Amino acid sequence: MRAARWMSTALVVAIVAVACGYDPDEDAVVPTVEREAPPVSTTTSTTLPPGGRQPTAEEPLRVVFAGDSVMAELAPAASDALNRGESAEAKFVLSPGVSLDAGAEALWRQQLETFDPEVIVILVGTWETGGQLGVPGTPGWRIGYDEAVLDPFVELLTSTGAELVWVGMPAVADPASTIQLAELNAAYADLPDRFEAVTYIPGEEYLSAPTGGYAEFLDGADGPERVRRLDGLHLCPAGAERLAEPVLDQIVERWNVETADDWRSGAWRRPPELVKPEECPPA
Repeated sequence: MRAARWMSTALVVAIVAVACGYDPDEDAVVPTVEREAPPVSTTTSTTLPPGGRQPTAEEPLRVVFAGDSVMAELAPAASDALNRGESAEAKFVLSPGVSLDAGAEALWRQQLETFDPEVIVILVGTWETGGQLGVPGTPGWRIGYDEAVLDPFVELLTSTGAELVWVGMPAVADPASTIQLAELNAAYADLPDRFEAVTYIPGEEYLSAPTGGYAEFLDGADGPERVRRLDGLHLCPAGAERLAEPVLDQIVERWNVETADDWRSGAWRRPPELVKPEECPPA
């Protein structure tokens, strides 16, 4: 009787297995439940540079290089790289100091109104060491400089939406002046903490001797290169190139523009672009 019941049960199981397509010689398969696939997004997201647009040859990124005579030697190299990259329009504006006297304020308001720069690169120092607030580094100087000079300057230059790339002044041959420039650089380096639109590039790190401080020559691919003029302040072409590189890297990465591949050997290195080549004799 029990055998008959067992045979009956086995027969039922076999019939059900056949009906369901079960193969006893194969591993058991866990049935899956099909679910509706989530909708596929048809939109793409593209991160645009600051300003909300991609610079092009037709609508290039507008860049101003501004500062003193040291910037006047850096600007030709960086401007050449950007202008021949065909997606930026760069120019130099002589603005030796930060203090906003009537003439300086009028100059900058005119630039903001007519050229409407999106990027302003600043390099100053020499004319700031003898300001009306005293020698940089003296007691009380920093507070007065930040509040009365530096912050109002930055507020004006960024008032129409421009971003500032501030380059620190490299050490000079005169040790006393270098100490004052270091105090100024410390003030400039703190600007990004107060202004989101400011980026600081420690220019002093790119033209310093291996042990720090002033360097007249630095090692290059083909041996020592003169990076500073005989006056111990201004830049020779090799120095301008070294200082332009981090500036260009910042602009290229943040604003997605191109530079000319051969800018390092551009015409800016040679007379008459190099005003006084005799001040940059070889090693």
